[in-house]
Amino acid sequence: MNILVLGGTYFIGRVLVELLMLNSYSISLLNRGTKKTVNSGLLSITADRHVYSELEKGLRGKSFDVVIDLSGYNRNDVSLILDCLKGRIGQYIFCSSIAVCSEPPAYWPITEGHEKCSSFGESNYGYNKWLAEECLSQQSQKNSLAVSIVRPVYVYGPYDYSKRLDYFFSRILDGLPVVLTGNGENIVQFGYVYDLCRAIIALIGNQSAYGQAFNISGRELVTTKQFVNLISQTLRRDVDLRFVADEATRTEECSALTSKHRFANISKAELLLGIVPSVSLTEGIKTTAEWYINHRR
Repeated sequence: MNILVLGGTYFIGRVLVELLMLNSYSISLLNRGTKKTVNSGLLSITADRHVYSELEKGLRGKSFDVVIDLSGYNRNDVSLILDCLKGRIGQYIFCSSIAVCSEPPAYWPITEGHEKCSSFGESNYGYNKWLAEECLSQQSQKNSLAVSIVRPVYVYGPYDYSKRLDYFFSRILDGLPVVLTGNGENIVQFGYVYDLCRAIIALIGNQSAYGQAFNISGRELVTTKQFVNLISQTLRRDVDLRFVADEATRTEECSALTSKHRFANISKAELLLGIVPSVSLTEGIKTTAEWYINHRR
């Protein structure tokens, strides 16, 4: 099977390619060439996905059974790929986000059918992801393109360039205060990067996933306060946990973690596809902390 990965050199993409390499797939990576791939035996296509002339040249004459898009953030990102590969894609797997859902939802947890962001004002990131999803849906109807969508909540694990967990690791290890916005009682949900990538692979060529979107995350729900305490216990260090009232009082020393609830129902992926998280939050934080200490610290 011939697979094109968009965004295959950072975090989720890097892990996904590692796992894909364990199977007999023919894998191509499209990127700007600013980062050297860590795997040999891959076809590298150098092009900026935002520049049509570069895309058209890089993808000319090529066709793919599956396109896995990890770096598309808006409608234009997706439409350019579709235009350059028109009629030469079997399945398009798009990594979206739970942020496409309007906040706060009508009820918790968020399901795939929840009301979506209706404007940039609700969430610039989420609304743009939703427009990308809508573009794929329209192309699916017009051109019989098989589309499958994953919507992670919070993703964590080794190679995380966002450094979301680095903040907690570094502050706790250095004996500095960990500052959360809000009161620490909001509920959040984290999914380990390898579980997300295994879910994406489970969608490849899976007709049950065509035309479907799936929330993907871990099973555990924790408050942000519990999350920080779990990291503290993993590092075997005490934590000086402090709070600021709201977003308006956020400072540079605050964590970027939300002060809002953010968790989703992940049962659809399990019921339709048999996709279940295999890494507990405790195990995932331990592995991520070890990676941080060995590679970032």
